[in-house]
Amino acid sequence: MPTEAEWEYLARSGSDDIRPVSLEQLENQAWFIRNSADRVHSVASKQPNEWGLYDILGNVWEWFDDWYSPSTYRQVGRIDPIGPVSGKSKVRRGGSFHCPLY
Repeated sequence: MPTEAEWEYLARSGSDDIRPVSLEQLENQAWFIRNSADRVHSVASKQPNEWGLYDILGNVWEWFDDWYSPSTYRQVGRIDPIGPVSGKSKVRRGGSFHCPLY
């Protein structure tokens, strides 16, 4: 499984913007509550990101090898953070077909 930092790198495809995809482009690349009819969709049915990766955002959540901690970025830093060695839940990113825009 990828780490959270690896997913961030791939999702942003070279960008350092606050969001991996602008809100204007989100509808083209991701399934979420406003455009999904509240259901999962086939893989690669939206446009890929700048690096040709499909379904990085929306449709279904992405789970990671990292354990979740609300303080990881404060304690470790924002570049390639390494989370705690154990915890109660794993990190998830990307959102789902049921998620609102924000």
